[in-house]
Amino acid sequence: MTPVKTLLTAMLYMTDGTFMDGHSYPGFSPVEYGTRRECLERVEFLKQVQPPEGVKHIVFGCRYAPMDWDLHLSR
Repeated sequence: MTPVKTLLTAMLYMTDGTFMDGHSYPGFSPVEYGTRRECLERVEFLKQVQPPEGVKHIVFGCRYAPMDWDLHLSR
């Protein structure tokens, strides 16, 4: 049986109405974590980082690959 991986995701909603994926967020990396807890700890860290100028809202997620989003955490 293949171990379950947890994938960190992010979506940035901009003040001009556009959106981008999390690759442009400082400190973000779409890495796989061994546990959901490790992923959530990284989300808590990222929520403390000053977002780039023009970002209105950010949605972080920790999901089990390849399943859909397990959790949404907003900043």
